[in-house]
Amino acid sequence: LTVGRVEVDGDPVFVGFISDQSLRRSMEKELQQSTQQLQSLMTNMPGVAFRSRYDAHCSMLFISDAVTPLTGWLPDDFVEGRVHFSHLTVSEDMPGVWEEVVQAVQEGRSYHVEYRIVDRQGGVRWVSESARPMVNEEGEVQWIDGVVMDMTSFKQRNAEFACTVRAIDRALAVIEFD
Repeated sequence: LTVGRVEVDGDPVFVGFISDQSLRRSMEKELQQSTQQLQSLMTNMPGVAFRSRYDAHCSMLFISDAVTPLTGWLPDDFVEGRVHFSHLTVSEDMPGVWEEVVQAVQEGRSYHVEYRIVDRQGGVRWVSESARPMVNEEGEVQWIDGVVMDMTSFKQRNAEFACTVRAIDRALAVIEFD
């Protein structure tokens, strides 16, 4: 109920407006439930979900909380532009990553790249990024949606296995102890 007061011929006149808020409340409740579902999905999903601009730094419009354990930086640091994945990417990996992203955008397809980043503590981590550009009716890129997964332990295990295989190839005899 909204009540307003106006003066007519010097006398106060009150006008009331009644509006049904049930549809608005229902929509707010649905939005809240949808937001909770999305938050639950993001929390339980392995990897970092993101939405970025298609610009020189792939500036983040959204990035999930999983970015903090991976990089040491908070989601707000990325969204507010204080940190960019392009700054964290190992410099020799950056040209290949950017080339694949540009090619995928030109062809309107998904891309998958693996590269190294340097986290806030100076540690190097391998990541795997899969994403897809989202375009409007005119074919202009609106944003890129994707996920970044930490592949460091997988890469380390593969390197250890490769070293073991090379050592076995060079050995004259192999003995295994349990």
